[in-house]
Amino acid sequence: MIDDVLDATPRLATLSLRDFRCYEQAELEFPPGVTLVIGANAQGKTSLLEAVAWAATGVSFRGVPDATLVRAGADAAIVRARVLDGSRAQLLEAEIRVSGRNRVRLNDHPIARARDRRELVRVTVFAPDDLQLIKGGPSERRGYLDGLLTSVAPRYESVIADYDRVLRQRNALLKQQFGRDPDDETTLRVFDAQLARAGAELGRGRRRMLERLVPLVAEAYSDLAGHERPIGATYLAEWVPDHVLDVTDGPREPLEAALLEALATRRRAVPPPQSSTEFGR
Repeated sequence: MIDDVLDATPRLATLSLRDFRCYEQAELEFPPGVTLVIGANAQGKTSLLEAVAWAATGVSFRGVPDATLVRAGADAAIVRARVLDGSRAQLLEAEIRVSGRNRVRLNDHPIARARDRRELVRVTVFAPDDLQLIKGGPSERRGYLDGLLTSVAPRYESVIADYDRVLRQRNALLKQQFGRDPDDETTLRVFDAQLARAGAELGRGRRRMLERLVPLVAEAYSDLAGHERPIGATYLAEWVPDHVLDVTDGPREPLEAALLEALATRRRAVPPPQSSTEFGR
């Protein structure tokens, strides 16, 4: 039965690297089952895992730009990953460039978005840096939720991208000599509306994801501790009352209105340009 499950689960079969991190050239095969990567310090174990995760997600789990993945002295790194899904084989080929756009192909077809490869193979990374989920600030936990959210529901990648784009544009507007142009107020209202729309959708998605996680966390804790104790987690946002955030399956208008009010309150409390520097996601 376990063999049947393994056969039905996409798995990495081969990995080819050139000029990736410390690897000038590497060719690896992964048989079915569990593979352990063993070696001394600084031999490239983490870089190998980073290449696998990059092939699956399009980003480094170390949180670094793609250009740093290219071996020193090279112009580009090459990653080829062959994935077996039952009897079906898929090939991801990527050229990661120091400058310019990366080139990524899946089964000889160009792909431009990370979510286009989400179903290629699923990866879960646990690293020492994950302790920052507890020890670090709220941004670490938001980033973790966002990563899970885009993995389960890839459409949220565009929601997050829209939020970040509008936030940058809005902050840039406030940091300049705001108010000299008579259209500044109108432009700011447009940015606020767009930011509230994307922020409300993102906040609702994070809340839904956390609701899905809590039972799994409770079960895992019970297995580790050997006894059952109440354990939970709550998503809190300073810009919205709890009774509004609880409406995760209803219309998003109440969330948008709450975020718009928070933006207006922040601007009243701290005049531009200072008001732009503290608002993020």
